[in-house]
Amino acid sequence: MTSPTPPRWVKRLLRWLHPKGTLEEVEGDLEELYVYWYRRAGQTQATLRYLLNVLSVLPPFVRQRQSKETYPSSTQHVAMIRNYLKIAFRNLTKNKAYSFINIGGLAVGMAVAMMIGFWIYDELSFNKYHQNYTRLAKVVQSATVNGDFGVGEYMPLQLANTLKTDFSDDFDYVILSS
Repeated sequence: MTSPTPPRWVKRLLRWLHPKGTLEEVEGDLEELYVYWYRRAGQTQATLRYLLNVLSVLPPFVRQRQSKETYPSSTQHVAMIRNYLKIAFRNLTKNKAYSFINIGGLAVGMAVAMMIGFWIYDELSFNKYHQNYTRLAKVVQSATVNGDFGVGEYMPLQLANTLKTDFSDDFDYVILSS
């Protein structure tokens, strides 16, 4: 039985990008690992692990190996996060007025931004429950009264008859509502 070999394209990538001085040792070690992974987890897993290891030993990506003692453990991560939260809480309680202004301003700003977003959404979704909502029109009247400019929805009743008779090509239906 022949031993499994890594895919040729991954080997070519390794030979193309890795320096010639250490290529032979690295390639031999990776092929031994590929055989081990192939027997243990199958061809797909072995190929994936081989590719990841090829990428990890390329010159731009070479990192100095650190011993396990220098890697933080999971308990150190929890302690570090707890320490960050403790420092943040102390700063909040130390500068109460400043913290209140910042947090209050953030909350008010977020609330106003959400309200503006909801208002825009409501304005853009007007009458979308109708089947042909893109063809609906709402007639409003603008006028200046005593120097004040205003827009109103109140129309004279004769406007409906005028729209039906004079603009019948533009409107299929004219509906009066209050």
